[in-house]
Amino acid sequence: MMQHLYSRGRWLVASGLLLSGMYFGISALSTAATASEKNSVAMQSPVPAGYERACGECHMAYPPVLLPVKSWERLMSQLDNHFDENAELLPEEHVKVDKYLISNAGYEGQGLLQNMQEKAPLRITLLPEYLHEHDELKKEMTTENPQVVSLSNCDACHQDSVLARFEEDMINIPGFGPWED
Repeated sequence: MMQHLYSRGRWLVASGLLLSGMYFGISALSTAATASEKNSVAMQSPVPAGYERACGECHMAYPPVLLPVKSWERLMSQLDNHFDENAELLPEEHVKVDKYLISNAGYEGQGLLQNMQEKAPLRITLLPEYLHEHDELKKEMTTENPQVVSLSNCDACHQDSVLARFEEDMINIPGFGPWED
């Protein structure tokens, strides 16, 4: 009888551990799904007209997820001297664009925001993860390519860059074709 109770007790402990592990595993997966969903929702939220108009004149209107909140706050606070250009918005546009960028910003450890050395970088093209992802490209493919010209011209090669999708199988370098790593 004692042997039976001992075996039953071990079974209950093992079952409890298994169920706990399953619970915490499912919880972790749902948290990851929530973070992933947040990014896809961020890319589906309406983009204020001022953002597309003002930012799209000189470069693509970057998806907010590419920079953290502190970066967007810094950029928005100095639009009168935005990389030596005046990118000021009308007051009502400024409020809408600021809210959009802040509420859809990326967070450290996500995408290109891995291994950040500066907590509020202003240039996406200087992020360590960005540099790592682009280190195999030759100048003929990028800065010397008349269809690309600049590494900040993401949408020249990344077909879904506006949606913050930068998968390697979605890269098509003008004049060179699909990227093969």
